[in-house]
Formats: sequence, structure tokens, C-alpha cells
Amino acid sequence: MLDGRGRLVLAVDLRRYSHQPYRGQRDAQNRLRRLVGYVLRRCGLSTVRVQRQEQGDGQLVIFPAWADDTAIAPALILGLRDGLYHLNLFPGASGRIRMRAALAQSPVWRSANGYIGEGIVDVSRLVDSAEVRTALETTDRSDLALAVTSQIHRGIALLRPPGLSLAEFQRTEVAIPAKEYRTEAWLHVPDSGPAPDTREGGVRWGESAARRAMNGYALPTIAILPLAIAARQVATRNKVEEWALTDHRGRQHPAADAHDSFDEPRDHGQRDHHDGHHHDGHPHLVGHGHHSDHVEPSGTWTFEWHHHRWGHAHGSGHEPGNHHGL
Repeated sequence: MLDGRGRLVLAVDLRRYSHQPYRGQRDAQNRLRRLVGYVLRRCGLSTVRVQRQEQGDGQLVIFPAWADDTAIAPALILGLRDGLYHLNLFPGASGRIRMRAALAQSPVWRSANGYIGEGIVDVSRLVDSAEVRTALETTDRSDLALAVTSQIHRGIALLRPPGLSLAEFQRTEVAIPAKEYRTEAWLHVPDSGPAPDTREGGVRWGESAARRAMNGYALPTIAILPLAIAARQVATRNKVEEWALTDHRGRQHPAADAHDSFDEPRDHGQRDHHDGHHHDGHPHLVGHGHHSDHVEPSGTWTFEWHHHRWGHAHGSGHEPGNHHGL
């Protein structure tokens, strides 16, 4: 539940999304989701730790209040640049992905129709402003036009993160008379190119998120153990029924067709004998050290019934007629 504490807010919007056919729009949405997921991993977060409002060709992302904004902002900006570079190495049905983005910080609340707060208004106005649109349209060397508020820019200036130069930010005045909105912002339009995560154990584009999933959910071992035990108990309930054909000398015949030649086992009146040892009446498998103590007349066949459960194997050397319960 959003409680009005200060949070980092990101808005992204894809360029020329409405000009795409349906197949291209679907591809663009899938790639945008992949990009945002990568950026969050660069920030040390998972998708379950943020509030998101999807808007087809864009997304609004609200970060946790406890997140370190001074560290997240640089990782977020570099993650957007790096992710767009890798996405466009192999364009899909939507072609080259280019986007506008805005970053702000303020208290945020949840309302009946979305989120409210000064930061929500800022990123919404900035990402759709003429200044940000023009910055992206007037250059073909970049896939990203990002506007950050003065507050975010001051934090980056104090931190001076590696890989992000203050010279790449340009101060501008954003004015939207129709919305009675005016503010100071800093534009960042980096050249398209890789921006790898240089930290120890840094996140790489294309790596599986499964390895970092436990960091996102943080389930304690004591919560996982009962689930593992329950899964084991369910697995051991699965029965395997097998039956084999033997002659009166107790020898097993490796006739594979015997398994496919009979729909129902026929015990020639020896059912009572086996029921004495197997109360559930399942077939007894010959060849696991068990032998029949009943001799059939020559030329007749005996089916010995046996069942066992997954995970339980029979050893050899059982005494004749001594069938161990399973």
C-alpha cells in the first residue's frame, strides 16, 4: 500500500507505436516488458517489488520507498541505454525500438483511478512534452531521450556514478501552456551503445532471471522445507504396476509381447494364494528375488502380481514366499 512517502517514479513511452500493425505492436509490448525487467534487475529489484501501471506503448513504474534513490537512478538510466542497445541488435516485428522517458521523485498515493502525487504529474508531462519529443526526433544516433527533474540531477551530480557523465545532461525549460505546467528539467540523449553493469556480479543482458529470483521473493528456508516434503509425499503415491509371465519352473520369460497380449491377468485359480501375501491384489513382479511356491502343471502359465511405489526399489535375495509389504 502506497503511504505517501517519497518514491522514485519512472515513465516510458515508445516512439511511433501507433504506426505499427497489430503484429508489430504485440512485439513492441513484449520487448518493452523485457526491457523494464532488465532495468529493474540492474537496480537490484524484481517486478514484484515495484508498482507498475501498463499503458500499452508505455509504463509507469513506482519504486519502493526504502530503495536508495541515489544509487537506483544511475543504474536505471544506464540500464535503459544498455537494454535498448541490445534489443536493437536483433530487431523484431516492431523494428528499431526508440523511446522517451522521464524520472522524478515525490510522495505517491494510490487513488481510485491510479496513482497521484507531484512525481506522477511530472513524469507524465515530461515524457509527452515537445522538448523531449524534439530531442529524440532531431537525432538518429540515440534510442533514448530522457528527462529528469532538478532533484534527480542534483543527486546524480553528488554521486558522480561511473559510466554516467554530467556533461551528457542539458538543462531545459519545459512548458505546456494547455496544462498550465512549467518546470526545469535536464535532458539526457546518449548515443546508442552498450552500457554494461561493471559492478562485481553485475547483471548482464540476456541472462536468466531465475538465478536472481530468490532475491526478489526472499522466501526463508523454513517456508520452503514443508513444500519440498509435501511434493515428495505426493510423488511417492504414484504406483507402478507390473506383471510378468513365468512357467511352472519359476523362470521368467522375456517375451515383451506378453505385456501387450492380455488386457486382464488370468491367475488360473491361484488368486487366493497371492491374496494371502498381497492384500491389495496387485500383480507381483517376478525377477526381483521373489519366487512362486506353487507349481502349476506342465504347459500352464502363472501370473505373479506385485506393485511398488516410485522411489522404493526391491533388492534380491528374498526368501521364497516371503513377500515384504511396501
